Amino acid sequence: MNFGSRPRRGALNRSWRYGIYGLCFLGAAWPASGCSTSACPSLGTVSGTLTLDGRPLAAATVLFTPEGRGRTSCGTTDSEGRYRLTFLRDMAGATVGRHTVRVTTATEENGNREALPDAYHARTTLEATVVLGRNSFDFALLKQPR
Repeated sequence: MNFGSRPRRGALNRSWRYGIYGLCFLGAAWPASGCSTSACPSLGTVSGTLTLDGRPLAAATVLFTPEGRGRTSCGTTDSEGRYRLTFLRDMAGATVGRHTVRVTTATEENGNREALPDAYHARTTLEATVVLGRNSFDFALLKQPR
């Protein structure tokens, strides 16, 4: 056994993906904790489109994580690459402020295979600033980011 070695790249990505799924699960489970509308932070509705090399990116998970503390909002793209974020099960949107944006295509159904480069999830460079009201963020992703 070599206790000084670093984890395999696949193992690190797998643990990161499970953490992302956990965040979405907690977001769906939070309403049971009794968050009233007055106790929740200010939200802006968020929607948009994802493309990969100019084509709609279907079945991708989109995550907006606020700077500092706060709940991650998530959504899934449809067959046309459109997404809409959910803060809680019955509350659409994301916390007002700056967010780190992550996009992943890895799911249990596809054996946790990721079709996107790390630049869009594990080492994301994507950001967005959510304001009160309606927000639309379109992301044109590339298989070979620059």
